[in-house]
Amino acid sequence: MSPHRKVVFYCTDSDGNPDVESMWTIPRADGYELDNIPFITRGYACGDVISAEPEADGMLRCTGLVRASGHSTVQLLVTHPSDIPRIREELKRRGCDTEFGHGLLAIDIPPEVPYASLKDYFEEGQRTGVFDYQEACLGFR
Repeated sequence: MSPHRKVVFYCTDSDGNPDVESMWTIPRADGYELDNIPFITRGYACGDVISAEPEADGMLRCTGLVRASGHSTVQLLVTHPSDIPRIREELKRRGCDTEFGHGLLAIDIPPEVPYASLKDYFEEGQRTGVFDYQEACLGFR
């Protein structure tokens, strides 16, 4: 049996409409460690430990942050899907993991990767129309 548990996050989309995202977690003594990169949820990053409570249907619902991991999450909306492999390879070269889904590219930035060089990359991509980006969780602050 897998040690992973799904946890539901109630959030809002980029237009402010209610949305739901479920993520895999690993149960820990003090909560549930995120084992996914958030695609639409803001304020959380891979490796964060969260608290969760069961809903009536038995699904776990996130109730808050217990311990931050120091990781950051940035979400990209790529203009041309054909650019995604190139962008993912560049981010991997810079030390970041990525996941693609929900039409977005979710980026996990570990604490040891300097954010300043990535910020320049994100701003250039947005300025040139390659993608739009959102800083969903900056763990270094």
